[in-house]
Amino acid sequence: MAVDRVVVIGAGLMGQGIAQVCADNGFVVFLFDVDEPTAQKAKQNIAGRLEPLVRKGRWPAERCDRLLKNIQPSADYTHLATVPLVIESVFEDLESKQKILETVQKINPQAVFATNTSALPIVDVSAKSRRPEQVVGMQHFSPVPMMPLLEVVQSPHTSPAALATAVACGRRQNKTCIVVEDGPGFYTSRTFGIYVLTGFFLVETGLDPWEVDQIALEAGFPQGPLDIYGTAGGRIIYRAARFLESQRPDLFSVPETLTRLVAAGYVGAGTPCFYKVDRQPDESARRFDGATRI
Repeated sequence: MAVDRVVVIGAGLMGQGIAQVCADNGFVVFLFDVDEPTAQKAKQNIAGRLEPLVRKGRWPAERCDRLLKNIQPSADYTHLATVPLVIESVFEDLESKQKILETVQKINPQAVFATNTSALPIVDVSAKSRRPEQVVGMQHFSPVPMMPLLEVVQSPHTSPAALATAVACGRRQNKTCIVVEDGPGFYTSRTFGIYVLTGFFLVETGLDPWEVDQIALEAGFPQGPLDIYGTAGGRIIYRAARFLESQRPDLFSVPETLTRLVAAGYVGAGTPCFYKVDRQPDESARRFDGATRI
């Protein structure tokens, strides 16, 4: 399907990133959240992150202006009636995703519905759907404007047309698209999750968190596992890890330290976590017993 307009539902950090890359590549984006003021605030956040790029001369002002003009914050679901693609990017909760899918398909059963999930099987998201063949996975990675990978997930019901639409949209976002089969964690979360969780388990044995990251960098990884926790967002990683543990306890277990960090709200995603804004180690991480036995 030809796509020139996109609805993004969920204006958190991930949804903002998806809206940004879509708008930067010529899509008109209707950005939805619980209400229009929240969606407007999300657009302001995008503008705030782009302003330094313009000020430092890395982006021309015209590019920023064009991108922001393409983003229309909204809570008016009538916009759903004519868009060919809806990208849902709410938190990792199956019931919430199913309810949003139901709402979308009542208004526009022809739209391709792409869920941005890191672990939930697409067949589960579409289990109550009127048209499961229209449902596909599009897992972006945080921070979306910087991460080149896009994992496109086809369930047993996903139609070739829906799959092709998602891939074409991803390529227009300048993403490197990989197409994978459905299942808990798909490909990237099952492999990548082991990497991040192993970093936490190493910390619990007594290693310094920043030493763990340094070892990973010296081994050739572009980013350490504790650094990833902060940039990708601890809550996303925690929810995905819990789900994977429930599905494959033989492969996954959630470190106690990870649970404590999330409970305390020490989750990164735009705020200091194991690292401060200036990339120096944030020593406040040491207050989490188990992450600090050094």
